Amino acid sequence: MTLEEVANHINLSPNYLSKTFKKDIGINFITYITNKKIALAKEMLKDTDTPILNISIDLSFNKPNYFSKVFKKIVGLTPSEYRNTLQNDQIDT
Repeated sequence: MTLEEVANHINLSPNYLSKTFKKDIGINFITYITNKKIALAKEMLKDTDTPILNISIDLSFNKPNYFSKVFKKIVGLTPSEYRNTLQNDQIDT
């Protein structure tokens, strides 16, 4: 989903939508979408055994390495480390 697609769908200019979105939400559109994608990735890593490559593709990250880089920047762990941490926590409890 791009800013342009959303703007076209709701009949606004991309520039206006971008400015209004940042003013109302407090972050830019791309950051918002990226955060939502990473939140979905965390749920998928927690609730499924879907391979990380498939998760990255499902969330429209065209390069798995880029997905891992973005995930680590936001979460502090790679997707593999995150999944392993969750699995270890379940074993310990």
